[in-house]
Amino acid sequence: MKKVALTAAGLSAALLLSGCVLVRSADDSHNYQVYYRSAEDADGAAVAAETYAVPDGQAVVPALLDLLLQQPYESSQSSPFPEGTELRSWSLQNGVLSLDFSEPYGGLSGIDLTLANYCLTLTLCQVEDVDAVQVTVEGETLPFQTTTQLRPEDVILSGSEEQPIYYTAALWFPRTSGEGLGLEYRQMMLVEGDSLISGVFGALLAGPLSESLGQALPPDTYLISGVAENGICYLDLSQEFMALFSGTDAQIKLCLYSLVNTMSSNLDGVSAVQIRVEGQNLGMQAGINLSEPLEADASLEKS
Repeated sequence: MKKVALTAAGLSAALLLSGCVLVRSADDSHNYQVYYRSAEDADGAAVAAETYAVPDGQAVVPALLDLLLQQPYESSQSSPFPEGTELRSWSLQNGVLSLDFSEPYGGLSGIDLTLANYCLTLTLCQVEDVDAVQVTVEGETLPFQTTTQLRPEDVILSGSEEQPIYYTAALWFPRTSGEGLGLEYRQMMLVEGDSLISGVFGALLAGPLSESLGQALPPDTYLISGVAENGICYLDLSQEFMALFSGTDAQIKLCLYSLVNTMSSNLDGVSAVQIRVEGQNLGMQAGINLSEPLEADASLEKS
């Protein structure tokens, strides 16, 4: 996939994802992470997530936009949108969520515009059927916008050649309900010597932020080697990975496809993953033939 830089010229601020998650739970509701601007800390964090519950039957897009335009619960965070910003209209067509804001949004530029767009995109692309976000102001495209459609998994934020690269990874985790997989988007930093495969694997291994999602990989697992060739990502994992197969067949399937879908979502041209443990094929596990590459299965995503 094409990676889209959402930075203005000379942008050097690091947009690392903070681990702050506050859950507003309710019966008959779905949890969504709402992303806000945060005070940069020692790690350079500038974006943080709070998790809110949207009750069943309530329109999700307007509910999340209302939260985004308000000040968050956590005092160390703030809405990235200028005071007085209002949503004029929204529509969803062919996976693209079009948002038209009032004039104050048009005053944003540089890092402020990047952060606002970033918070919108990460928050709203969690909604079912939303693949991308498109922003206008009073019906007009923003003059400083570097791309018209914003997709979290396509974002690379980088500064000069001497600086690290910040990449937004699409991570798939099993839902704690046992019903399918859920997506989280995680900002990660790649420094000299890091590969995208190792970075994405490490982010998946670290586990989810949302309490509605569970751990995908046994925590002591480490990546021995990883390479992508001819549309297949070949992963050789440590023996600790075998602990995954102590679960039920349904649990094993979801954990395996958490890894397969994550790698396929983030590696350009990759559609399948071959998993080995210390160089050995795994044969049949939970009715799945692991001697062959596993094709990604996006149908496992459940909201």
